[in-house]
Amino acid sequence: MRDLFFAQGVAAAEAGCYEEALRCFDEYLFSEGFALRPEDAEAWNNRAYVLCFLDQYDEAVKSCDTAIMLRPAYADPYDIKARALLRLGRYEEALPAFEKYIELAPPWETDRILNAKQAVERLKVKLSFGW
Repeated sequence: MRDLFFAQGVAAAEAGCYEEALRCFDEYLFSEGFALRPEDAEAWNNRAYVLCFLDQYDEAVKSCDTAIMLRPAYADPYDIKARALLRLGRYEEALPAFEKYIELAPPWETDRILNAKQAVERLKVKLSFGW
């Protein structure tokens, strides 16, 4: 039953139904004797993704941090965290998150890696001017 919530959350997110996706990921993550497990990193990452679409960036960062704690070599939550931090104006924290994403990202994620590299360059310029 628990896996059904995960699948429904993914389908809802793909359909742009972000509130429903969040409900499904929360049901998956917080039901049946909630305990943090490494295999749940993807669900925490997906939860962060939909939270960004709902403009809940602080919660998205927290979900990314949980995904990272569970699976430190998983690249995606670093990218989502960096983008949420940008939206929060926390540029100095976003920079190392982008850099970690670039370090860990699989090589076939070329467009996403390029976008992250461009964000790093923009952030370095912005931070050099003290913004």
